Amino acid sequence: MIILREAMMIGPSNVRHVSGAVIFLLMFDLASPVRSAASEISSPYRQKRLFYGCWKSETRHPDRVRWKVSSSTWCFERRGTIAGKTFDAGDGWDYTLLWRADGQRLTIDGSYKDGFQCLYAVSPDGRTLILRDCPSAGEWHRDDETTRVSQGPAGRRILGPLATGEQPDPKD
Repeated sequence: MIILREAMMIGPSNVRHVSGAVIFLLMFDLASPVRSAASEISSPYRQKRLFYGCWKSETRHPDRVRWKVSSSTWCFERRGTIAGKTFDAGDGWDYTLLWRADGQRLTIDGSYKDGFQCLYAVSPDGRTLILRDCPSAGEWHRDDETTRVSQGPAGRRILGPLATGEQPDPKD
């Protein structure tokens, strides 16, 4: 709109050239804002696709004598489950959580009524998940190796991201 208004100030003979350039940009979708993972949340299906697969977060503990790094891996599966595993202080455990995304909030429900909500953002390349305002806040990075694993905790299937063009599961 601003371009057309400025074109009117240039003069009627040049308006045709400027408006033609605007039409060209709009036809080839070059005038739209840069697309990012945030634009993927336009539908519930696309929003869920952002999460599918495994994500890993590591925490460094420089003050510890042993076990200076703890890690958690969450594998977001279809039908709203997370197959999770955590390693800390020489111990490890696995668990299953429930998840759902609503707008810019990710809700995690545990089995002991210890659920929480996080604000989330995904990097434009889809490789980093940033969680804020929750117990699991921080950067989570795609873990492709774990995503490829066929069996998770309690025999649950860990599903990787959908292949390009793959259709969503109708039960999802």
